[in-house]
Amino acid sequence: MGKHSGKNNLKCIIVFTLLSNLLFGQKYQGELSEIEYNIPVKKLDHLYQIIETKNKFLDFMAIKKGAVVAEIGSEDGVFIGTIATLYDSVIFYAQDIDPKVLSEKNFNKTIKSYYQYRKTPETNSYKIVIGTENESKLPNNTFDKIFLMTALHDFDKKNEMLSDIYKKLKPTGQLIIEDGFSYSNDTLTCKEFGCHKYMIMDTLVKMCEMNNLYLTKMRNPNFHASHYANILVFEKSKTKSEQFFKKKKAIDNIVNQSFLLNENKIASDSTKVKAISASILPEIPKISAVYEEYDVWLKELALKYLRNSMNQSAINILKANVSFYPNLYQTYYWLGVAYQENKQYELALNYFKLSLSINPNNYIALNRIKTIEKLNKKTTR
Repeated sequence: MGKHSGKNNLKCIIVFTLLSNLLFGQKYQGELSEIEYNIPVKKLDHLYQIIETKNKFLDFMAIKKGAVVAEIGSEDGVFIGTIATLYDSVIFYAQDIDPKVLSEKNFNKTIKSYYQYRKTPETNSYKIVIGTENESKLPNNTFDKIFLMTALHDFDKKNEMLSDIYKKLKPTGQLIIEDGFSYSNDTLTCKEFGCHKYMIMDTLVKMCEMNNLYLTKMRNPNFHASHYANILVFEKSKTKSEQFFKKKKAIDNIVNQSFLLNENKIASDSTKVKAISASILPEIPKISAVYEEYDVWLKELALKYLRNSMNQSAINILKANVSFYPNLYQTYYWLGVAYQENKQYELALNYFKLSLSINPNNYIALNRIKTIEKLNKKTTR
């Protein structure tokens, strides 16, 4: 039997590598997210894998005060518990098909466990809905946002559920899908709740269009570089989707050049990387308007090299990322990490200090500076 489930897919993701190359059990996982969200990484669920910067998350999701938000496949409500710490006066619906997992006792325990991370008194409200494989059982024409968090691939009745979700959204509502995606010669499979294949993105987009839901926003380019994951936003407005695809088409030839960085022989060549980045740099505002986490996508690609001790490739990509996004403390931080791993400590110190100059609260950069300074003292004795 299929399951509309998101969080227990952690085991599935580890085994079948939806996001394990990036996030689960990997070096550097969630390293800056704790600073951004003020929640320990262990309690962040997979929020840190979605969007690393809190302000970007708030902008991307655009959940307003008074909004009505649902997650289909909530299990015990960890994702709702996490994001609820960022909002006030929002109505959250947790939906699942398993009443034992999404019990009132389990859900309330989860939500209360996140109260301590709020900066304001709790003003959100919460509801539980138990659905079926064919129907969410959520109220019609009610929701500003409906989330499917690593859940869609487990649906046995995908088309029926998408048809149902259309009815639940307000006219301007959004369906937000975070999942892994297969590629034409690279099929990803999850066997946790029966054998389910992750969809090819174009197939999902067409299926959503058949149910009058149209793609209007996405997290990163549809290219398997460091992991399989993406976030797609669908709305009822075909016109808005056409405008999105027009912007996407205008920059994709440029973005495709960055796919060359997935080849180590190119990424390790600083001259080639500089040439690629020089062609991309003038288009960064347009690229970021389409792929809102392009900087994080590049960082993820660089960290793949760093985890495999291909330090120069990582350094070259992260240097390009600093030139693309000079106002983000994260880009300087990760370049500092790469230099530290490459034992170029003076350069590492320089970039950690630049990161701190933008965000003085980056205590992880401060800790790395202290580590390097202790090492320098030992070597000078």
